[in-house]
Amino acid sequence: MKKLGISVYPEKQDKDEIINYIDLAKKYSFSRLFTSLLQVNNENKNEVIDKMTEICNYAKNKGFDVVVDISPAIFQILDIKLPDTSFFDKLGATTIRLDANFDGLVEKEILKKSNLNLEINITTPTKFVNLLEKLNLPKDRLFASHNFYPQMYSGIGEKYFLETTKNFKHLGYKTAAFITSKNAMVGPWKINEGLCTLEEHRNLPIDIQAKYLFGTELIDSVIIGDAFASEKELKSLSLINSKDISFNVDLENDLSQTEKDIISFDNHFRRGDINEYTIRSTKTRIVYKEKSILPNKRKEKNQIPGEIYITNDDYLNYKGELHIILKEMSYDKRKNLVGNIKKEEMILLKLIGPEKKFKFE
Repeated sequence: MKKLGISVYPEKQDKDEIINYIDLAKKYSFSRLFTSLLQVNNENKNEVIDKMTEICNYAKNKGFDVVVDISPAIFQILDIKLPDTSFFDKLGATTIRLDANFDGLVEKEILKKSNLNLEINITTPTKFVNLLEKLNLPKDRLFASHNFYPQMYSGIGEKYFLETTKNFKHLGYKTAAFITSKNAMVGPWKINEGLCTLEEHRNLPIDIQAKYLFGTELIDSVIIGDAFASEKELKSLSLINSKDISFNVDLENDLSQTEKDIISFDNHFRRGDINEYTIRSTKTRIVYKEKSILPNKRKEKNQIPGEIYITNDDYLNYKGELHIILKEMSYDKRKNLVGNIKKEEMILLKLIGPEKKFKFE
């Protein structure tokens, strides 16, 4: 089951506002709360811990998985003697995220002697992952998550994201990544130019970022890295269908009822024998075989990426197919232009592989 999460930073935000934010997120079925101890120092630790304890326990009692980001250096500042994890029990944490790792044996002892889950950094060296595999740590309590990147142009690229996430996913780990809000202003550090994992996502609407991450079928939890996201953003994320990729489209005027029915068909999927020019959904040509689709009177122009076409009566036995254009092609009077995928959602087209289902909103 796919999960959604929020982030809060008690040392920078009003306690009552955080509590209200947690309640709002709960309303929209969010189930994870991320916070960080990485910015704690000897001067502020007592104040931060007191406030964080109240907030984390509140979220925990609301049913949230409370994820606390930490590194080995912070254990010294807070005088935590592992594998004793009583500090985290009092704090209200259910999961410790290790921004940097120990030696594998410490991780094993934490899992053995406590009820805490552990979340390791997906950028962890391969040799350390191999060690965890040899130690046979329980994967129902050991997760892997990406970082977020507050500095503009410092987020990771798509190729690296896919490679590193697959390494963990193929081994059976649950995974998480971050998205950024247009409304939020606060993160753990002084610099906050968006708190997303992928650089390509930094300026995209929040729901499209999440659609992409879930659409890769590699991410189990999507967490908003900065705070506070707006209620509109929280609601938009709660409405995402994490199983199928859905596109927001602008439709042409004066479509026939059959064209409308084909667009709203609930079982679109790309043919297995894919080509570079179109995403072909062909089941509709069988379902609507007996329906007439008259050629429309559109302007003669090339077919360009993001446009949606339905083949008309002139295409004979191919009538009724739906095509999403991937590469520019010449005008074809046997195809009716019916709509366009919104520009900001074009990033999702690359996720529609062989037999992949999709739908239109």
